[in-house]
Amino acid sequence: MTGASSFADWPEGWRLDGEQLVYEAELLGWKLAVLSLLEAPWDGPTSLRIEPPDDLHATVGTDGITVELMRSISLAEIRRTAKELRARLGRSVDGATAMTVLHRVETEREYALMAREYVRLVGLGYRSPVTTMLRRTIEPFFGNETIEGVTSARIESWVDWMTHVRGYQPSTIRFRFNILMSVFSWAIDLEVTDSNPCRAVELPVSRSRTYRDQRAEVHVPGMETVLAVIAAAPERYRGMLWLMAGCGLRAAGCGLRLGEALGLGRDRISFTDQLITIDRQVACDGDTGSGRYGSMRLRHVKWREDGEQGRRVPLPDVVALALRRHLRDHVTWGAEELLFSNATGTGLLYPYYWYGRTWRPALAAAGVAYFKPHSLRHFHAASLLSRGVPVSEVSA
Repeated sequence: MTGASSFADWPEGWRLDGEQLVYEAELLGWKLAVLSLLEAPWDGPTSLRIEPPDDLHATVGTDGITVELMRSISLAEIRRTAKELRARLGRSVDGATAMTVLHRVETEREYALMAREYVRLVGLGYRSPVTTMLRRTIEPFFGNETIEGVTSARIESWVDWMTHVRGYQPSTIRFRFNILMSVFSWAIDLEVTDSNPCRAVELPVSRSRTYRDQRAEVHVPGMETVLAVIAAAPERYRGMLWLMAGCGLRAAGCGLRLGEALGLGRDRISFTDQLITIDRQVACDGDTGSGRYGSMRLRHVKWREDGEQGRRVPLPDVVALALRRHLRDHVTWGAEELLFSNATGTGLLYPYYWYGRTWRPALAAAGVAYFKPHSLRHFHAASLLSRGVPVSEVSA
């Protein structure tokens, strides 16, 4: 076996420990360790361990290991790297070499190569997710139809069948669609057919695609939508949403960013002067030592130099009322007297926890389509601009 000393470019976080590959990383403050035994009859991880940060108080109120934390673990990337390292060590399960391991399947040609490799492995008796997909999704619909006889209209009917009969999610449909499209690309290379009917087919849009599209455009929700979301949110965090949006009438809230609302302390609010000072935020950019992942911390706002005074924004009556109710019903946390701490009032509120436990459930309860919370700030800006407030003041 090739020794670990022969590797001059081990991927970050990976090492060889005897007869096992070890991957260590830090995710949102938690410690991740993945082991892959070289003697195992598979390429993927053999075991996975997640341990809390050294400071246990940093995880209070996060419900321990959450779904969001688990989703941040890229098992596909870990398996791909483990498979490549096994090939380089001469310990690949299927006899693959380092040159045949695809770093990432992105192009149609790579999908075609993957499909051809699956066909070869199936011929050797291997079972695979693709063969299951063919048996459950391709064969029941297309039956004995030949490749050259399949049209774009037929593919569209198949997508509709997967959506309404099988009940597949858009991401699942896209995966199956890409496999079938690669088969047609392979058929073109072999001159079995001269066209790919999948090219003209539009797929259902997944939630992740919706997220990406909204990042690329400015989305401004309507007033009814904003009020419905605020009303559907947990009472503990309604004041935060008011700070980000407001009512859009005579005063459109304060237009705070999420991190700024999380970093707002009692001493930054002047009910007498009807002003709020914004000079702190909660951010996930603290040093963890690994250089890859940021830890939670309360810091000076990113868009101001350290020591530079933050901005002061008006406090409308409707937002002041929401904050007074919040202070009446909930205690502040820490020396900074933060208004919005975690669910138990014992630490910083993790943004990823807030997204999963507050924001998305509020959207669902309000019965509105997904939009990112930063759109509340766009709502605030649009409300000010519609009343003739100069752009220079809105963007301050």
